[in-house]
Amino acid sequence: MQEGERQVAPQLNGIRRDHVERYLWAARQLGASCRVVDFACGIGYGAKILAEAGHQVVGFDRDAEP
Repeated sequence: MQEGERQVAPQLNGIRRDHVERYLWAARQLGASCRVVDFACGIGYGAKILAEAGHQVVGFDRDAEP
């Protein structure tokens, strides 16, 4: 588990739980099938959480490194 702001792990259980919870909370707050833009999405785990909840998601990150 990483302690910094940038979270990189091969599986979701390697991401800090508070980071995951933010996306799970957002997914519950949005109406059905919302369109979402995730800026500074990093490796995209949050965008994936939102997409799996049924939302249309586009993620952007300017860092070329995952």
